[in-house]
Parts: sequence; C-alpha cells; structure tokens
Amino acid sequence: MVSIEELIDNEEYEDIVADIEEEMGNYGTVKQVYIPRPDKSKQNIDQLQQHIHPSRRSQVENQQAENHVGKIFVQFDKKEQCSKALKAMQTKKFDGKPILATYIPQFPK
Repeated sequence: MVSIEELIDNEEYEDIVADIEEEMGNYGTVKQVYIPRPDKSKQNIDQLQQHIHPSRRSQVENQQAENHVGKIFVQFDKKEQCSKALKAMQTKKFDGKPILATYIPQFPK
C-alpha cells in the first residue's frame, strides 16, 4: 500500500501513521496501527533498485513482501468496528490504487 521510500523517511512514516489513525478512527476506536518498515537503509534500498539484475528483482520484492513491507495493519477495539472499516475500504483507493483490506484474527508483531 505504501512505498519503501515512504517507509524509510521517518517524517513521512509518521505522517502516514497519523493519516491512517485519523481515517480509521471514523469507523471505531483504533488500538494500534502497525506498518512494517524495511530493514535496509535508504542507501541500501537505492543500491538494490539500481544494481540488482532484473532477473533477481522479484526475489528481493518477494522477501520484502514476506516481511509485510508496504502493508498497513490496523487493530480496532471491537470486531464490529473492524467489519465497518472493511466494508468502507472496499470502495476506497489509495494513491489511485484500490485498497485490498481483509480481516486477520491475530494482530502481527
């Protein structure tokens, strides 16, 4: 949902978390917002993007996906609030792309 570059920059990251908390607050009490960040520094990310052979780029992208980088997790106070948010997200877009929202029974760590 969000780019690696946005997650590396601390100010942008905090802005995203605040925006998500505000938007999701329309559907209930938000207990927690979790947005996994890449383990690599910005310099390493830039090097990865510039120097990885095209045939290996998908491996790096898959590794980031396994770590849930780019996804946003929101924990609500009640399951009913989550259901309300899920229903609303079905018609929303973020940065021109449809939001893919789903319920997970256990909040990731």
